[in-house]
Amino acid sequence: MKKRRCGKRFHAVALLALAALLLCGSFSGSAETQTDQIYRFIEEQLGYTREELTLNQTTETEEGGLAFSLKLKEADPTTNGLIIGELDAQGNCIRLEGPQSIDLRTQYLNDWFASHFHYDTLYELVQRWRPIVDAMSPEELAEFDYLKHIRTIEEFVHHDFRLPGPEHIAYEDAVAYAQEALLQLPGWTQEKVDLMRIDTEAFHVPLGMEQPVYQFVFGLASSVEQAKAVRSDGPYTFDRDAWVAKEDAVFGDNRPIRASVRIDGRTGEVVGTILVEFAPTSTYDESCFFLWDPYKETVGP
Repeated sequence: MKKRRCGKRFHAVALLALAALLLCGSFSGSAETQTDQIYRFIEEQLGYTREELTLNQTTETEEGGLAFSLKLKEADPTTNGLIIGELDAQGNCIRLEGPQSIDLRTQYLNDWFASHFHYDTLYELVQRWRPIVDAMSPEELAEFDYLKHIRTIEEFVHHDFRLPGPEHIAYEDAVAYAQEALLQLPGWTQEKVDLMRIDTEAFHVPLGMEQPVYQFVFGLASSVEQAKAVRSDGPYTFDRDAWVAKEDAVFGDNRPIRASVRIDGRTGEVVGTILVEFAPTSTYDESCFFLWDPYKETVGP
């Protein structure tokens, strides 16, 4: 379970506290566990059952109470899908907040973070967002696409993403070819490759080409594994410092940010340039790699 100390900065709207005091009961004097009581209280006040929720985080407050958050397993994508609350030191509920509405840009970012790890879910993301983006006015699109100076979401959702067919090499083989390609880079070792994880991937037809490729954008394990842990359905523990220490020992001062490899979907051969990005990063968004010419020589716009 994620646990850290925090104070009044816990995610909540201060003005809701007074209203919550009128609604919340006390947990004191009950034989139930604190977790059971949290679930019971949420069901009583907000109507969500335990089966619909996943305990996301508990945080000890400076006042000796407990702040908590839970995620809806099947949340409305137009909301943040979170329930947050806080108990005082005596076990009284002093704050409770149900899922909050989020703007369209945040909805897209949430969908991206949930979908970008695998080529099939990324393909589905593009299918969902293409009609939404196409329905936007130029003014709405300009406000929505905050990274348009790097790449446009309009360009991204209209890119030629596909799913592999029986005529293409197996996904597992493509991953192995991509890892072997990293190993062939000057100065790279198996230790370095072992500390890279697939951050995002796609099966698509690159610009200027006719045949599809598997493309893998690798990131450092410390970042990718933490992102996956945060997106997991249940409580997790993740020692990012331990991973960073391993990466420091292996890469030294030459830590990569990302590495992009394209593998021909039929032959398994490397296509184009293997791009390796180092700090300071200049892409800000992994989706850029799918839109760039496969023979581009440097990372960045």
